[in-house]
Amino acid sequence: MNILEKMYSLDPSYHYGMITANAFNKEHWDFLHRKVSLSFVCFEWSLLEADIIEYLQSKGILVFAFTNKNIYILRYMNKFKLNGIVSNLKIR
Repeated sequence: MNILEKMYSLDPSYHYGMITANAFNKEHWDFLHRKVSLSFVCFEWSLLEADIIEYLQSKGILVFAFTNKNIYILRYMNKFKLNGIVSNLKIR
């Protein structure tokens, strides 16, 4: 987080986000969003939680997931209301 804060302090006009394979609770996301006005979060697919996705989107934060490697992961990702999916495969 320290790097993100430093970057934000240099130029808050950029859109900053976070790519993570960590699970955080709502309080942690609030803390991060207060420190750095997050534009997006990209979660590792196995960490997707509907309530966290909805919460972040209610704050105006776009939510993405990574990495779709097969049809089974894609089916799982599609159960959530994501703004986008990072994929190694062509999605039809």
